[in-house]
Amino acid sequence: MKKLFYLLPLTLLAACGPSYVYDETQTPPAQGWGYADTLRYSFNISDTSAVYTMHLDFKHAADYKFQNLYLNLDTYLPDGKKLHKLRSFEFFNTEGKPYGKVEGKAFVANNVLQEYAKFPQPGQYTLLVSQFTRTEQLQGVQGVSLRIGKVERK
Repeated sequence: MKKLFYLLPLTLLAACGPSYVYDETQTPPAQGWGYADTLRYSFNISDTSAVYTMHLDFKHAADYKFQNLYLNLDTYLPDGKKLHKLRSFEFFNTEGKPYGKVEGKAFVANNVLQEYAKFPQPGQYTLLVSQFTRTEQLQGVQGVSLRIGKVERK
């Protein structure tokens, strides 16, 4: 009975965490993330009436050489239409302190890609992510995670 008493709060805490409809992490090449090394995320959306939140999270080395990371983001809709955006994601503040949390000898920077996203069509969407920094072979990015969750309506 005591074990059940201790497990119940843990079960309740686990149930309160975020729930994602999509959560995938990809790793750029270890020798460096080149301009041609595109990360591909494909996900299905069935509920077009829902509002979603989209996050891009980056695991990077503590000695990452830049304050930020520029990315080309190409989104392909189910009907084949392509949307393009160039975005900058900050890894360090102006004093050089990293954003995010420590994970071993690396940092994980959590970034909102789009806070209130609407998907106009049901079906498969594809997001292509490629680096667009000042160097051909970008060193220090160890993982890129795309997380998509439904926004709870109150």
